[in-house]
Amino acid sequence: MLTPFPAALPIKVAIVEDERGTREMLATLLRGTPGFCCVAACESTEQALLEIPRAAPAVALVDLKLPGKSGAECIRALREKILSREQLLGKPQRTWFLVLTNFEDPENVFRAIQAGASGYLTKSTPPALILEAIRELHEGGAPMTPNIARRILHSLHEAPGTPAPGLLTTREREVLLLAGKGSTYQKIADNLGIAHGTVRKHFHNLYEKLHVHSLPEALRRAGIQ
Repeated sequence: MLTPFPAALPIKVAIVEDERGTREMLATLLRGTPGFCCVAACESTEQALLEIPRAAPAVALVDLKLPGKSGAECIRALREKILSREQLLGKPQRTWFLVLTNFEDPENVFRAIQAGASGYLTKSTPPALILEAIRELHEGGAPMTPNIARRILHSLHEAPGTPAPGLLTTREREVLLLAGKGSTYQKIADNLGIAHGTVRKHFHNLYEKLHVHSLPEALRRAGIQ
């Protein structure tokens, strides 16, 4: 007699969403659909950091607009905590992050991707397509709302050779603008009310992001005259 193949395990999904109605709708959708299960439903980054590493979901749905720390900060912090837990326990725990939000601008998209998101959907996405995106992400894909993909492509084509929107932080760009006007590190520090060492750190970070080694290269790469 042939032994039947075991049924595929459901995809474990966690939710980070501060809007109660949306959070409960997503949890109900996951719990009521074969092949999926909801292992955590959090309303803030702080709660997510407590529950999600222990729940070990395969996919985490994260809104970008959260109370306190933003969704991008939540993703970054969760990745770090999951990695630390993974090293402590000595076993792999891979969690993929799928943004589900109302923001459609390229800056927020790039910020989320830089934080560690592998997919990006808007909240107008039908439930069936959300489930499809979760499965696609779990299988190694990178689901994205078509309109978001078009916006990103447009922003990249709009100014070839310039860094992607959101690549530099607001403060890094302020530092670079002041340097472009001839300000020394100390003058930049005095102008922005920060330490001289902090200015040096900002330059170190933006040089790495822009893949350059000098101020003229950084200004040119950032599109600053």
